[in-house]
Amino acid sequence: VCVYVICHYTLFEYLTLSLALSSHIGMVEEYNEIHPHIRYQDNKFISGAYYNSLNEISLYAGIRHEINNSGVEFTATTGYNRFLLPYIRATHDIGKYTRFFITSGTENKNIGAIIGVELSIN
Repeated sequence: VCVYVICHYTLFEYLTLSLALSSHIGMVEEYNEIHPHIRYQDNKFISGAYYNSLNEISLYAGIRHEINNSGVEFTATTGYNRFLLPYIRATHDIGKYTRFFITSGTENKNIGAIIGVELSIN
């Protein structure tokens, strides 16, 4: 029984629930700007799911490299126009539960930026 309790507790220790709010800069179309997100992180490995800008569920897996309060994430992500896309996101933590982020976005031949804030629930 103790082994189950330790494993059960440890699994939840690696999970993060969050809500991201974003703004799409340099893009013409209307996009979803509210992104519920669940993440599993074990050391540098990250994976999870979020509701993306196209109103679809995206699944991802990759690595996160951190330096102090900043980080860079390199993942393979689903839920966009192609089945699997490379995705890079830069972040900066301003508190235990608040993270700013920026990533690139494309729309037809336009290249824009997606900036936002992610609020962790746990």
